[in-house]
Amino acid sequence: MRRFAMFCLLPLACLGMSLPFAYSAPVPFSGKLAINGLNVDGVVKMRFELHDGKGNNWWKNGQDANASINVPLDRGHYLVLLGGQGMNPLPANLFLDHPALYLRVHFKRPDTGEWLH
Repeated sequence: MRRFAMFCLLPLACLGMSLPFAYSAPVPFSGKLAINGLNVDGVVKMRFELHDGKGNNWWKNGQDANASINVPLDRGHYLVLLGGQGMNPLPANLFLDHPALYLRVHFKRPDTGEWLH
């Protein structure tokens, strides 16, 4: 009779399965930013929030309202990983608990320093 033993080759992955809290994988999001019809190039400070449209924010990229990340833009185009790139992780059940969420994107205008969304 053969005996089989299960070994965890990735200790952190095995440990993560037993933790009472979990996080979702980052979600890719791409967009384009233009001001007065002109594509923005360079690095822009941005903030991201997921809300339900009823005034409830269920996730934001940072610990406080002013937390932002630097996002590189190429001819106005950008790609971020929501819940990655130094942002707060997305809770594991976020999309199960709140099936209708909307993304609000804020950016700091490079020319005036004003925050817009």
